[in-house]
Amino acid sequence: MGTADLASDPLISIPDKNIWSFNHEDHHKRISLALSAKFHIPINDGYLDPLPENDMSSWLYTHQQLHSTMNYYLGIQGQDLSTTNWANAQERAYWIWQNLTEHINAGTVLGVV
Repeated sequence: MGTADLASDPLISIPDKNIWSFNHEDHHKRISLALSAKFHIPINDGYLDPLPENDMSSWLYTHQQLHSTMNYYLGIQGQDLSTTNWANAQERAYWIWQNLTEHINAGTVLGVV
């Protein structure tokens, strides 16, 4: 799994959603482990897999907490990824791009692909 796997739209189909969700959480876990090793801090991974069917706002909040911590320690200028309307394909596409960008930046700094 690499960051390229995070560039797809997870809502295209159920298999895509499940694969994307697993890979996304896996990349967060690897980033969290690298952050913990580099900065000697505990990181709460949260639970990002599977993507919820109904309560996307809680998932987005948990996800944003992970990104805020990651971005703070790595000096990455991030975006607010917590307010996206995932039912809107255009907003979701923008979110996917911003999320991917932050994952690539963090992975580059930490050596996590």
